[in-house]
Amino acid sequence: MDAIKIGVIGCGYWGPNLIRNFVEMPGTDVVAVADLKEERLIKVRATYPAIHTTADYKEFFNMGLQAAVVA
Repeated sequence: MDAIKIGVIGCGYWGPNLIRNFVEMPGTDVVAVADLKEERLIKVRATYPAIHTTADYKEFFNMGLQAAVVA
């Protein structure tokens, strides 16, 4: 069974916790994270370099996601 491709919108207080939980959950693959603040995206990239980060919602929704979580 293929992993569910998940994207997370928002990396404030809850976003990093949700990202971590989905990364650790079998059967899920966090492929994209979006936030308007670059400093938050820098932290995500430092921890999870394989996850695509963006401030552009159009780019986010063109990543082939199967689920999006808003934090």
